[in-house]
Order: sequence, then structure tokens, then C-alpha cells
Amino acid sequence: MILSNASYARNGHYPMLRVEVDGQVAELGSEIKPTLYEAGIVFLGPEFAGRVPPIDFHPEGGGPTRLEGFTREPRMFRLYDQFLRACNTEDGFVEGPVKIPD
Repeated sequence: MILSNASYARNGHYPMLRVEVDGQVAELGSEIKPTLYEAGIVFLGPEFAGRVPPIDFHPEGGGPTRLEGFTREPRMFRLYDQFLRACNTEDGFVEGPVKIPD
């Protein structure tokens, strides 16, 4: 997975992370599903279904689920985690380019 051109932006009043994933722009908001977040899974968007491999997810206490448009790519998760932390600190969210983690 190739990540490039990451930046923080706003959609109205809502913070978002924009990042190119294999040449296609993903726009991620700050809403999370705790179970997926704890598993290191990031939702890229429905337009990524079929572009990234599906994930077979087995939540605790639930049946297996196939997730389309999601990724477990570690650098993407670290970038998203960095974004969420910036959203939850007083001076952390500043619109503009951000470094993609190694």
C-alpha cells in the first residue's frame, strides 16, 4: 500500500484526514468503532472495496465478518491514530500537510 500527500483538513466544522492510498484520495473522519480501532483496522471508504484486500474479522463475542474498504496496514493505522490524537488535543489539529509515519 502506497501512502502519499497526507493532510489535515476540515469538512465544515469536522476535522478530517486526507491521504492518497495507491493514488486514490481517502477522506477519513474522526468517528471510530472501538472494536475495529482496538484491532488496528481503519475504514478507508466504500470506494476502496475491491481496491484493497478484504479483511476477515472475528470480533469477540460475534461471528466472523468480512470487511470491505478497510485496512490493517500498520503505517495507515499509525497515521490515523496520530490524526485522532491531534483531534483530541487543544492545539493538536492544524490544517495542512502531515508526515506519514515510517
